[in-house]
Amino acid sequence: MPNMKSGRSLRGWLSNMTFVVLVLLVGTGVVLLLWRGPWWFDGKYLKGVDNQSTVGPLIASFRHAVTQLLLGLGGVVALWFTWRNYRLSRRGQVTDRFIKALERLGSSEMYVRYGGVLALEQIVQDAPDQATHATQVLVAFVRDRAPDCRSSDEASRERRQSLSDEPEADVQAALTALTRTASRRHVDRIAAPLDLSYRYLAGARLDNADMRDAVLEGAKLSGASLWYADLRDATLDDADLSGADLEGANLIDAVLLGVNLSNAVLVEAILIEARLISADLRNAKLMNAILGGAMLARAKLCGANLRGADLSNAFMEFADLSNANLQNVDLRESWLESACLRHANLKGANLRSSSLEDTDLTGANLKDADLSRVRWLTVKQVVAARPGVTTKLPSEVASDPRVVERIKQVEGEQ
Repeated sequence: MPNMKSGRSLRGWLSNMTFVVLVLLVGTGVVLLLWRGPWWFDGKYLKGVDNQSTVGPLIASFRHAVTQLLLGLGGVVALWFTWRNYRLSRRGQVTDRFIKALERLGSSEMYVRYGGVLALEQIVQDAPDQATHATQVLVAFVRDRAPDCRSSDEASRERRQSLSDEPEADVQAALTALTRTASRRHVDRIAAPLDLSYRYLAGARLDNADMRDAVLEGAKLSGASLWYADLRDATLDDADLSGADLEGANLIDAVLLGVNLSNAVLVEAILIEARLISADLRNAKLMNAILGGAMLARAKLCGANLRGADLSNAFMEFADLSNANLQNVDLRESWLESACLRHANLKGANLRSSSLEDTDLTGANLKDADLSRVRWLTVKQVVAARPGVTTKLPSEVASDPRVVERIKQVEGEQ
């Protein structure tokens, strides 16, 4: 301890001495500049002037100009010190507020914790450079307060049951603060990832939330409201979003392997190139959704409503689309090998250049559907389906007597 104190004293003495020496050097330089400056800068001219009445005003003008310059530089230095002191003072105030907010978050009282969350959010608005630190704290707070979906002990089960409808107020406030667009734009997403994996957040309100790059693997978000949320590049593997409202949500390039979206609302949602392999989308509402290039292999879409959706170039091998509403859906260049479309409604659907090898079309409504350039379509598949006179089929299939007879049969039933 004595050595540490003596070391600090020595550093302080050296700093003071350095400052004194600098002041003396600057002062000496100023005096010399005012005294000898005219001869340093224009000595030849001054020596050649015989009339001292001419020399005096020149020297006075030079010294006046130097004085004005030094005063200006002094003003700049003073402004710099003022700005520096202001920043230090402000930083100290922000630090004090941060510490007080942390103390509130650790309180046993709900309203105190709620106030702590609001205080942190206000700090981010006042000091954007603290956004990353605030995010780290709030993520840790949510992970601590929200139950772990994986815990199987009695206490955890009881806690999850008590939160069946929505998160507690302080957790909801933290989620809102974490996903507000104005705050997220200042966050270093690598240093402070939005990691809410395996948290029980059923019924959370996250409308218009900025959740880009969020990690929601295994999270419980059933019944959550994610209306027009931004979930680009988010990870939602094995997450439970059953019954969630994702109308207009942006899920471009999101990873949703094995996600549960049964009975979810995804009207006009954007899922371009999203990975939905083995996803559960039973009875989901996907009207006018955009799923171009999405990977839906082995996905369960039975009973789903995809009317008007864009599934062009989508990969749906072994997907279950039985009883799904695919009316007016764009399925151009899609891959439906071994998919099940039993009793699906494909009225007006565009399947040009799609691949239907081993696809089950039993009982599927093909009225007004365009299958004119479909690959691997067989007579057997068409006969098992419900084609009409307005169904566009490849010429070699349409001319087959069995297909002609089947079309007559279907038209006669209507």
